Amino acid sequence: MADKKNDFKITDKYYSYTDRHCDKFNNSKVYKLTNSNGLTYIGSTTKAFLDNELLSLRVQYDNFKKGKTKTKQTFFKIFDDESAGNVKITLLEKFKVKFIYDFHQKKRDWIDKMECINNKNHQKDNQICECGSVIIRKNMYSHKQTKAHKKWAVENESNINK
Repeated sequence: MADKKNDFKITDKYYSYTDRHCDKFNNSKVYKLTNSNGLTYIGSTTKAFLDNELLSLRVQYDNFKKGKTKTKQTFFKIFDDESAGNVKITLLEKFKVKFIYDFHQKKRDWIDKMECINNKNHQKDNQICECGSVIIRKNMYSHKQTKAHKKWAVENESNINK
């Protein structure tokens, strides 16, 4: 009985890692941020209202400027130009997906279609693992050591060896 309980925990972690709470993606959106100087950033969210997303992005930017966070995000370029104080958020697509990979793929599709400040080289840094997770290339080895990936590998061993 204990083995089944442990298997469930690993399975639960596996699904939360790869699916990232799939119900969360029933309200997915791809949006664009634009400023008055014509800069455009493509983003994605599962928030109910785009205004909440814009507020969240502005708070992240303000916290970075105050030194509360050290990670600079691509979308900060939209806010950096203070003459571009009029930042607008516009819905590009609303969709439902089950997996985090599909959620990120929708955003990548829009980035490829539009002229935007999103760093296209960043896509080259990301890899899609055979288990379906989107991983930064330099973290692939660590990812393959996770219980989630190992569980997937065991479940799909016959498919991998073909």
